[in-house]
Amino acid sequence: MATVTEIRKIYYPLINESLPQLIDVRTKLMAIDDKLKRFAESGMKDMTYAPTPQDQQDNLALQEQLTTAIAQFAGRIKAAYPVIAERMADLKEAINVYIYRPVTAVAVDRD
Repeated sequence: MATVTEIRKIYYPLINESLPQLIDVRTKLMAIDDKLKRFAESGMKDMTYAPTPQDQQDNLALQEQLTTAIAQFAGRIKAAYPVIAERMADLKEAINVYIYRPVTAVAVDRD
């Protein structure tokens, strides 16, 4: 359990920093995506759903923000990977030691 806790301590700050940013940007993009979807469903005839120049600029800016946020998250995960991999190897060893321990009793519900 200590190894799992150490891995959590490494992963959680990375995820807790990036996830709210990604959710916010994605939520803003959903409004534009919905508008574009409705425009496409109308056969591109219903001009009330046609993207405006402002929609296009907003979409581009949000796509850039999303790409930047994902790249930053990937960079942080990549930097933390050696420590995470080491902890995962420790976890594997701990599990193997437990699973392949010598049998000392054959009764049910006993170690």
